[in-house]
Amino acid sequence: MSVNKELIILYWNIGKVILEKQKMAKWGSGIVRKLSEDLRKEFPNMKGFSYTNIKYMKRFAESYLELLEIGQTLSGQILNISWSHNVLLLEKLQNKEKRDWYVQQTIKNGWVG
Repeated sequence: MSVNKELIILYWNIGKVILEKQKMAKWGSGIVRKLSEDLRKEFPNMKGFSYTNIKYMKRFAESYLELLEIGQTLSGQILNISWSHNVLLLEKLQNKEKRDWYVQQTIKNGWVG
């Protein structure tokens, strides 16, 4: 569980850095592809740095900008579900309140995986 939390925090931090850099330096979408390539070269034995996954990291950070400030409030519970569950919720639900409801149900019903 704690490894999952650390991974999600890492992914959130990567996404947040991308958002900040795009805002400040007017980075285009090409930077996400370049970042993916650089990270895969730097960490060849670590999975999770595909172009698609880094786009999810950016979207995840965008959706939960307040994540690290809120601790264990509702949005903080997203740290208790797997990255694949979080990605699925981002893909399927645009509405944050609905995503939060599903996060609660996932934890309540033990669908954590």
